[in-house]
Amino acid sequence: MRGGDHEPDVDRLPIDLLAQIFALFTSFKDMAQASSVCRKWRQAVKESLALRERLSFSGWKMDDDSTTRLVLLAYTLKELDISRSRWSCQISDHGLKQISSAKCISNLSSVSVWGSTAITDKGLVQLVSRAASLQHLNVGGTFITDASLFAVADSCPHLKTIVLWGCRHVTEKGLLVLVNKCHKLESINVWGMRIPASCFVSLLTISPALQIQPKRMLLDDERKFDKIISETQFHKHMQRRETKRKDGDQVGSHLSSLKVKLPAVPVAVGVVLAGVMGLQLPKGAPGCKQQH
Repeated sequence: MRGGDHEPDVDRLPIDLLAQIFALFTSFKDMAQASSVCRKWRQAVKESLALRERLSFSGWKMDDDSTTRLVLLAYTLKELDISRSRWSCQISDHGLKQISSAKCISNLSSVSVWGSTAITDKGLVQLVSRAASLQHLNVGGTFITDASLFAVADSCPHLKTIVLWGCRHVTEKGLLVLVNKCHKLESINVWGMRIPASCFVSLLTISPALQIQPKRMLLDDERKFDKIISETQFHKHMQRRETKRKDGDQVGSHLSSLKVKLPAVPVAVGVVLAGVMGLQLPKGAPGCKQQH
């Protein structure tokens, strides 16, 4: 070293340790500034992204390209939040198509694009078609149609919750296909959608345990909703009873068609068995002695 200058302690840290430190950053602005310090720090920032399991761009001013660059580096990512607020992330179909090529997409368990009005079926279908591990999806406020739900139903068998808040272009057909194919679906939010009450009866008939939110917004009042649930469960119960009855009739007719004849028990044997068991034969029965 010249002039007796000493290397700062932070510069002595290896890249992998720097990456662990940068992984604790919650501000993407701070990460961007850190990456501009030197090549070593830039490489450490890239490696820190590879360690992250969750990325949330909500509240940050991000576009398609900047969001894609970060997601492509997050190899172990499991939760992706690109929700839009007034001045924050504004991603479009183009951005979703770019993100869908990332290695982490197949491992994602949660995705939120809430409020992203620039997102339609073109971008979402491409994304979910590769998200086989997806369990939670929030597409509220987007302009998707039934086509997106068909893609989710075909590609996301582990889906547990979905938010369709204000998705007015989604119809009854899309919901029925989704509930029919996603057997692990536990909750669905349909606030602000133009769906008739009869559709919810059909959904509950398919999956009685399904939680449809919000209750009070779906129908006129909660009592009516509970009545529909009760009627649906009663209908399922009656169907099970009818199935059991038909199965019993089929077994009975099968046995009668076999014409099985039980061997006749001799009278003497019956008398002996009755005596051993302490039973009293009725008067007039064969082998019964008359008392005078």
